[in-house]
Amino acid sequence: MKRSRHVTMRLFPVVACLFAAMLTSLLTSCGFNLDPSWSAARTSVSVTLAGAIPSAGTTGAGASDQGRAISTSSGFLYLQTGLTAETAKVYGPYSVSAGAAVTVTDIPAGAYPGMILLFVPTELLESYDPLFPGELTTDSARGAAQACLSGDPSALYAASIALIPNVDIKEGAKNQVGATLVPITNSTPDGDGNLSVEGSSGYVTRRFIRLDDVAAAFSTIPEMSAGARTAGSMGAVIKNMALNLRNLDETGSLTVSAVGLYDSTGKRIYRSDESINLAAYAEQTLYSVPWSGDNVYYAYVEFTGRGISCHFAESIVDLSTQALVTLDWNVPGYTTQTLETYGAGAMVYLPLCPATYPGHVFKGWAKTANATTPEYPKDSECSFPAGAITLYAVWEVDVTLTLGIASFSTMYTNTPTGVSVTFTIVSAGTGIKTINITGAIESLTDPIVQGPLGNLKQTSSGTVLTLEEPIVSPCSITLHGIDLDSTVDGLKELFITVTDGISIVSDSVTAFITLDTLAPTLTVTTTDSTYINSGTFLEGCTVVSASNGTLTVMADDGNGSGALSPTGSNVDIIGTVATVSGANYNSISVADNAGNYTTVNFWVAIDTTKPVVDSVMIDSTPYTSGQSVSLVAGKSYTFAVNASDYYGVKALSLDGITFQTGVISFNIVPVNGVNTYKFFAKDNVGNVSEEFTLVVTGI
Repeated sequence: MKRSRHVTMRLFPVVACLFAAMLTSLLTSCGFNLDPSWSAARTSVSVTLAGAIPSAGTTGAGASDQGRAISTSSGFLYLQTGLTAETAKVYGPYSVSAGAAVTVTDIPAGAYPGMILLFVPTELLESYDPLFPGELTTDSARGAAQACLSGDPSALYAASIALIPNVDIKEGAKNQVGATLVPITNSTPDGDGNLSVEGSSGYVTRRFIRLDDVAAAFSTIPEMSAGARTAGSMGAVIKNMALNLRNLDETGSLTVSAVGLYDSTGKRIYRSDESINLAAYAEQTLYSVPWSGDNVYYAYVEFTGRGISCHFAESIVDLSTQALVTLDWNVPGYTTQTLETYGAGAMVYLPLCPATYPGHVFKGWAKTANATTPEYPKDSECSFPAGAITLYAVWEVDVTLTLGIASFSTMYTNTPTGVSVTFTIVSAGTGIKTINITGAIESLTDPIVQGPLGNLKQTSSGTVLTLEEPIVSPCSITLHGIDLDSTVDGLKELFITVTDGISIVSDSVTAFITLDTLAPTLTVTTTDSTYINSGTFLEGCTVVSASNGTLTVMADDGNGSGALSPTGSNVDIIGTVATVSGANYNSISVADNAGNYTTVNFWVAIDTTKPVVDSVMIDSTPYTSGQSVSLVAGKSYTFAVNASDYYGVKALSLDGITFQTGVISFNIVPVNGVNTYKFFAKDNVGNVSEEFTLVVTGI
């Protein structure tokens, strides 16, 4: 048997929000012949926003006249008097919050054909331009506001508006007007009931969604039994509106912070703060409410994450042939219930309870809320007769405490104080109250317990940390401020245990830490004739030797936190690159895994200058490049080459390819005719001179 799809239901109580404008003349002229402008300046308008959002999980019947569609319990109010270009004037923004009145003194008394109230959770990005609705209706004001706020999506999707026709504010009297605010949003789902809402990680996204033609979805009753038809649509037939949410991010989580539903007049059907975490690409059917008979609704979703998908659907249940099973999560602080629909008598598997009850394990379902043994154990097959039934989750106290150490096997430190260790809580039992550290620990100095949402309040005594609030869910914990036993360097072992509220102690986990306070040794040896012909003499961790000298690097770490060698993977060798010709003082640093390092300075020469063939002497007569000379053909002559270089000439060549080391002259026998001879010199680092040419005519 397959598990049935489930829909989460909340019984939707409401506390409401109400905008009321009370305009009271604080002073009258009292016969002092005051001009109208003075009198207008003393007229006040009082606006009160009451009960915008109930606390999370609140249930019970709410006042029927207080449900109003606004996105947040505090925000900013803009007021507009007059509805034409000649008469319209905008006042505000005024900061408003639930339950508190804000009084303004800049709206004069008078008769107005209409007044517009605009509520936004944050101030508008640009100034409010007056709205000119075609009709004296709130719906007409909605259309005008959509065009006005099209460049400010955060306001367009989260703002609410009301138009009050024929407002007469009389000076010297208490004037009271009431308004129902409805969302401005033009966001609607597609024909299949789907809508994707883009968000941004780290920021709250607020979105009202308008649902049109809802009555049509419930207008056709499917074929039912005679009993259902006799009972009528309000008897054996249940009609529900459902909302399914999916996290669109395939890599990151998303948090749902509020969900709401309002009818066409702005009256709240349901609104609750939430703290629901949806893992990457996770889907959960969260909400189902009875259809109230309206044709237009406004849904509200508030979340933090990269994007969420909303799917709206309707369901019709025939209780004469189907079983409607309400599954109450039965968790303190939650009022969430899950609706399941099965065929009467069909063998089914009830779902697991989707709630997390810290320190408890779900065992199954029972017909009473205080049951300790489930009548329908989890993973067991069962059936239900036609009709409605409510079951409650059965929870058993979980006394299991399980810890895990972070993924590294050994960490290194060059100081024994202020060490940090990370471990994981795999299961938290009834709630972790204390953390105890033993082993190679000297003390705790200003300890910090860092959780996934910040630092946890705690007190320390010796090496025991007592938390003000227990840790109730699996998470990662980092302990800061651990002072190690510093008697000798080497491997240190720390043992961590936790204790829950009923004094159960977990098994310990071990953190391995190597204390290494000794710096590595580094020896760099060069000779007086260490030359190179480029600006890079260290490539990664290798040592480059020059052709006429040697650069030697030796490194060692006597404390074992890194197997040091010039090519070892645990070694960080950094060379200061010489970039100019001539003698350069350079440095090499080597560090071990604990962060100890040593730097050595040394000398090396960079020679990028080509040697020069200055002249060639034949029988003591010097010749320069390009000269011509006549010699006896067939006779041997000594061509002595005079070449120079700052760091010394190493070899000579007659063709620029084959060089002879240590020679200073060539024995050459000219032949009859023209003989062209080319001479080259090479220095100690391989730089080759320009061509030296001598033309000899044999006679």
